[in-house]
Amino acid sequence: MRNVLLVDDDSVCNFINKKILELTGLVGDIAIAENGLEALQLLNDYYQDNLFPDLILLDINMPVMNGFEFIREFDLLKRSFKSKVEIVIMSSSDNRKDIQVAESLELRYLVKPLITDNILLLLANKEFR
Repeated sequence: MRNVLLVDDDSVCNFINKKILELTGLVGDIAIAENGLEALQLLNDYYQDNLFPDLILLDINMPVMNGFEFIREFDLLKRSFKSKVEIVIMSSSDNRKDIQVAESLELRYLVKPLITDNILLLLANKEFR
């Protein structure tokens, strides 16, 4: 089972993505943050070193703190769980520049909407179709 943190400002996407993740039967706890700052607060306030997300599905374009800003701040955290967390960009943007930035950060990139096949591949640590 993997614990997942969904970071997206779109509540409809969060609802659908949570349901898709639940339907796989492969996910434990699913937490939701509506922007990068809220996600950082969750990581700092609620996750202990033995209870952390294994996977963060991160939107890029959000108010308050966008996905790339979150990644910069996440890299500054002094928490031992960081190396165990996989961050995957999940965005409606198919902008080549966004994809290149994600690639330069060595992050996988999913274009919304999420589909069950890609989630299953992601949870199995395989490449997407």
